[in-house]
Amino acid sequence: MLEAGWETFFTTLNVRLERGLEWRGGAAKLTFAPAFWASDWEKVIDVRPRLAHGTPPEEAQRWQFEWVRLAGGYVQYQMRSALLIAGEPWPGRFHVTPILPANTPAGRAPASAATLVHRETAFGVAPGSGRLWLVFGESSEAIAAALEQAVRAGQPTRGPVLPL
Repeated sequence: MLEAGWETFFTTLNVRLERGLEWRGGAAKLTFAPAFWASDWEKVIDVRPRLAHGTPPEEAQRWQFEWVRLAGGYVQYQMRSALLIAGEPWPGRFHVTPILPANTPAGRAPASAATLVHRETAFGVAPGSGRLWLVFGESSEAIAAALEQAVRAGQPTRGPVLPL
């Protein structure tokens, strides 16, 4: 149900997803089987339910670390980004952790994982661009303004906008 909900959500944003990707590799022989492969972006997207309210912080950290470690291995060796999404697409209760490839040893995955735990995280298609953006930490009015500004500039011009 969770995967079907996210598949429908991304379909409404005209993002084509494929299933069935599994990656094995790295020095630690990691296995990472994300929920989706977005071929148009050359990114993997993995989704999980959010942890129950009241989960002990130590357990939540272990859960997050293991997920980031597996996805980070994929990003490090394949040099392709990953989006880890915990939560439900509707009504927008989710957290997104992007993991981006980096050429510098200090920035290599999973160290590049940037956990975004904000009250309002949203995916949006900038008007007239057809490009998908992740916008976080802002009100819905600020999200719309940031997307319009990004389109005019051709790239993100301020912190809460991440092109995907």
